[in-house]
Amino acid sequence: MTICQSGNPQFSPNAKLRSRGELEREPWSWEPTQDILDYLGFAGVETTRDQLARLHRRRLIGEPFHDQNGGRSSLARYPAGTAERMLRISQLRSGTKQLDELAWRLWWEGFDVEPDLIRTYLLKRATRWDEQLREMRMVAGDVQEDDKGERDVLEEVSSST
Repeated sequence: MTICQSGNPQFSPNAKLRSRGELEREPWSWEPTQDILDYLGFAGVETTRDQLARLHRRRLIGEPFHDQNGGRSSLARYPAGTAERMLRISQLRSGTKQLDELAWRLWWEGFDVEPDLIRTYLLKRATRWDEQLREMRMVAGDVQEDDKGERDVLEEVSSST
């Protein structure tokens, strides 16, 4: 299996542009769903197709490609590296069940993660830290009427994007 940490198939080195703006990928740049499930099962991680779909909808893994096999059903294939990425996600899930935190941890480890997911997580964490700081100041009796200055930089960053 190829190690490709990109969760977005558009960044695959094997992608070629087709007419109508669609991407054509080489067969080796995709992993069939069953291969991913087998890889994870061999590693001791039981995973279902529904779990793969949910993680895709939450943008933690890349979008599957549905290869029509001539019949009524299609074979879903995920971008190369999805099996290894799923294994890492399962390892990280032992520390947290929050999918936004998982996205941040993947990004921190160098995986390709959509910037919006990271920005949302960091804004949520910064807001919580501000609330905790405000609570500690209230307990210590160090309450200032104008606590707004602490958020200026973060608000500027979030409004500029």
